[in-house]
Amino acid sequence: MTGFVDPRPQPADAADPVTGTPEAAAQQAAAEREDRAMVAGYIADMSAELAALAARARIDMLAYFLNLARVEAEIQTRDAGGRLTRRLGRRRNQNH
Repeated sequence: MTGFVDPRPQPADAADPVTGTPEAAAQQAAAEREDRAMVAGYIADMSAELAALAARARIDMLAYFLNLARVEAEIQTRDAGGRLTRRLGRRRNQNH
């Protein structure tokens, strides 16, 4: 992962500050979206596992909030261009 990503939308034709080309800027933006999708997918996975643990321990309110976090992370995964892979319970980016 490359670190934290600025969530604000960037213009599609913005030039990359290093190379000065829109193509390089587009590649950087795609890499950042992929990172965001991977992180959100990981958070969704971990939240689901923690919610299941909380539910088994009958810590209902914690299970509820962890499931809210899971749902939000799944939404962020989709918004960043990732997709859910139900078979393994993991997220996977559509580009790979």
